[in-house]
Amino acid sequence: MKVFGFALFWILAFVYFEQSIGCGRRNKEDCFGSSAGYGFQFGTQDLACVKGKRKRSPSREELRIAHRYIKYRGVYYEFFDGGATYNTSPHRSNCRAGTESYASGYGVLSTECVKRCARHYGNVRPYNVFTRNCHHFANWLADILCRESSCPSYCQ
Repeated sequence: MKVFGFALFWILAFVYFEQSIGCGRRNKEDCFGSSAGYGFQFGTQDLACVKGKRKRSPSREELRIAHRYIKYRGVYYEFFDGGATYNTSPHRSNCRAGTESYASGYGVLSTECVKRCARHYGNVRPYNVFTRNCHHFANWLADILCRESSCPSYCQ
């Protein structure tokens, strides 16, 4: 039984490590390493707070509905029904933000390029709560940060 437990521990540790590597399951060749770029993190905020709706009493949600953003080189990139925004603090800085403490991936793009990419996303992909929301935007931007070595033409 000890051998089974020992083997299970190492299998679970390997799976956890694979899932926690920045840029997901992509090959290392597809993603820039920490020595070649700047780290970016995903983050979330309470959606009710971001929308300006305060709860009347403390409670814990059974299903977590949150607003997601990307933090890259000190700038928070967010997507709302009004389009993409970027600033040095989250949209609602009075809402508790939960930015991941580790880098999810690395990018080499300038902040000006990433800002243009965010504007591009907002211009060509109108907000839709189910198919084009802040979570889609964050994943799209993370993919650009992880894969691109120069500013994409559509972000010019």
